[in-house]
Amino acid sequence: MRIKIFSIILFTFICSCAPIEDNIKEERLSLRVIDTGERDILLVDDFDEGTHKNYLGGGFGAWDYRPYDRTQSASVYYTRKEKLGEKGLSVAIKYDVDSPSVAFNGFWMKLNGVDVSSYNKLVFWIKPDPKKGCTKIFKIELKNKAGEVGKYYIKGIKIGEWQQIIIPLSEFEGISSFNEMDEFVIVFEDRIVTQKVGKLYLDMIYFSK
Repeated sequence: MRIKIFSIILFTFICSCAPIEDNIKEERLSLRVIDTGERDILLVDDFDEGTHKNYLGGGFGAWDYRPYDRTQSASVYYTRKEKLGEKGLSVAIKYDVDSPSVAFNGFWMKLNGVDVSSYNKLVFWIKPDPKKGCTKIFKIELKNKAGEVGKYYIKGIKIGEWQQIIIPLSEFEGISSFNEMDEFVIVFEDRIVTQKVGKLYLDMIYFSK
């Protein structure tokens, strides 16, 4: 399997970068690559290096529509407790949109202008927290440098197990060009979610042919 690896965020919203739990040192760890069984992928991040940078050089973190409203919030941190495979790290995304005001928040990751026009699918792995659970519906957005935004709703999430999410890039209506991508975003919306407070683990994000 040939894997293209590049060495990752600041966002226009007020946000937080992922802290590190369990005394995980912020250093370059040995790279873990999971055998996806696919012949050609562009690996965005597997989070195992714990450096707040993905392989494209972009950062990532949490964002909130109303960052000063204490009735809604989102946070991101590295964890060893839940990860895809036997070793390495994942990131935990905690969200709360149980607010009397309009509420939505989530996770952002910069793609640093990467050209994915030769790829067909966005792939990543998620796992709802077995105890706290999370919504079974949430939104994914891809943004390019031209300001175009493509949206896709993930539905039917199963609680307590790792699930591979595969989204054809053709499903992101609104994006006319994938040759200079800016951002990958997860959105929890109060009007859509099936659970307004929860935790989700995210791992192994890549583009595939």
